[in-house]
Amino acid sequence: MEESIVIADELGLKHPTDPKIDNGFFINSKLLSSPTFSQYDTDVKSSYRNSACSPTTIAVILQYWHDSKSKSKLQVFNSGYSTKGAFINSMYANRGGTSYGMSVNGVRSGLENEAIARVYSASSSSFNNFFSYKTEIDNNRPLAVKFDKYFTLFEPNADYAYDYHWTPGLGYIYASTGTMLRVQTLAPNSTIRDINYNVNSAIISMVSFSINN
Repeated sequence: MEESIVIADELGLKHPTDPKIDNGFFINSKLLSSPTFSQYDTDVKSSYRNSACSPTTIAVILQYWHDSKSKSKLQVFNSGYSTKGAFINSMYANRGGTSYGMSVNGVRSGLENEAIARVYSASSSSFNNFFSYKTEIDNNRPLAVKFDKYFTLFEPNADYAYDYHWTPGLGYIYASTGTMLRVQTLAPNSTIRDINYNVNSAIISMVSFSINN
């Protein structure tokens, strides 16, 4: 699902990447560097694309661990798969992708099982807490972030960022006026979107992931 970018000025931030204290106004932010993936990549099977957000999220997280944390035995784009789409197709077919999406436990299992298949020890957990999310980002561990208003108690009049979507959580903005999640959209022109956590918290689930050896 494509969504327009929400500008960080929603929190009154002029330069969200620059932590500062100005007249009592505090800003701290971080964004992990990660390759851009799209669930609508031309190499992704057409029958997968509309429901490939969770396998694509898994692919982004594993790619980060390979490229930025030297887990070279992982099979990822340019190291096992010739295209990003081929990588996503494999995660869809082999790590739990379905036409109706993936559950939190499904994404956890997909991440862990792919790491274990490459002879790593891995762990994951699920929660919905901004400060736990921030801790993971501060420790250079991207997360999977699920938006799902269909299986949660939600405010029907709220303007949520997504009705249903999995995204890689790659950063945050923490300000005295509020908190933002920085996620990769996975849209055809995938980019980083800043999403107000407090507005969307009712429908969010977060999955942390770590390779331990």
